[in-house]
Amino acid sequence: MAPFPLVLPPFPGSLVRSSLLLPLLFLSIVWELTSLGYRRLACDECIYRRTDISGDHYIALYVDDLLFFGPDLGEIDQVLDQLDTLYGVKRLGPAEWILGVQVVRHDDGGITLLQRQYLVDVLARFGMSDCNPCKSPMEANLQLSPEIDPDEADNSTYRSMIGSLMYTVVATRPNLAHAVGYRSCFVGKAGAAHLEAVKRVLWYIKGSLDLGIHYVANNKPLLGYEGYSDSDWGSDVNTLRSTMGYLFKLAGGAISWSSCLQPQVVCSSTEAEYLGLLHAAKEAVFLHSLLTELGLDTSLPLRLLGDNQGAIALTQNPVFHARTKHLRMLEHFVREHVRNGEILVTYIPTHDMVADIFTKPLPRVIFQRHCDTIGVRRISGQEQGGVLK
Repeated sequence: MAPFPLVLPPFPGSLVRSSLLLPLLFLSIVWELTSLGYRRLACDECIYRRTDISGDHYIALYVDDLLFFGPDLGEIDQVLDQLDTLYGVKRLGPAEWILGVQVVRHDDGGITLLQRQYLVDVLARFGMSDCNPCKSPMEANLQLSPEIDPDEADNSTYRSMIGSLMYTVVATRPNLAHAVGYRSCFVGKAGAAHLEAVKRVLWYIKGSLDLGIHYVANNKPLLGYEGYSDSDWGSDVNTLRSTMGYLFKLAGGAISWSSCLQPQVVCSSTEAEYLGLLHAAKEAVFLHSLLTELGLDTSLPLRLLGDNQGAIALTQNPVFHARTKHLRMLEHFVREHVRNGEILVTYIPTHDMVADIFTKPLPRVIFQRHCDTIGVRRISGQEQGGVLK
């Protein structure tokens, strides 16, 4: 890489900041990885893969942070030596922290990802370190409406709370997705009742700081790979739109999840569930491409579980034509992938539908059971040093 041209500061004692420095550093690292035989994945350009006689080697790159996976430590050292010669690198050893997420490794080969310290800091930021914990993040039948004349001070605090919680929702706490997602609909329109509602999530966090996603070790890479899709018809009293959610599991833990309102009002629970399956199927297609590029055998169809028989029938045949002929072509996306053999939509009783956790508030016992099923579990104090002894 050519050296940066000399830039003189405008006056003595001042500094010149180049906004191009990090992008150029990133591109140069990409160039070096490519020269070492690593190929950037098409569906995730932050992941690189190289295959040799020892197996597959992977690098995850985030700006100037690199995370290595592979069967041969010598390969990792070789790449680090090359990068160290060019740029100078800091070797941190086995991963214990990744972008604020703690990695706890267990003697049986499993790992747990959690954000205890981050959440402790969130509680302290909002003066809730000593609050009383509760057993679930959302009370049953909670219904909020936009504040007609919101107070700016309340809204500022509310925005900060929601923003702080969003990172843990997308990183390690899928069990908070619906509770935080529902409350985020009122950013900019919040009042005292909304503040009290978001504090409920923090009360729950206070009592669940040691929860994280646990993944089990096994020699079958796609063991337990499956998806769940659910919708709650007309659940939003302000818009009458439905809430939909999905979850994908691998190695006993959640790897992808979503909770959101559907883009339009629909006419039946079957249609709501069918749109939910579309939402999940799009993510399933992405995951199929990602796993294929990672070198895994994705020849078998992904099992996508739903609890509405009518919606499942629609994925296979154009039944109920008089009631569903208004569905647009895009919404038959899932049917095409079922016909291609990439997705197998299967019925599951509502009692076992873990995606319920993404669409509605649940009784405490059911909520906890679903948390266990998606791999959200508590670790003990002795496990929090990085490696379980």
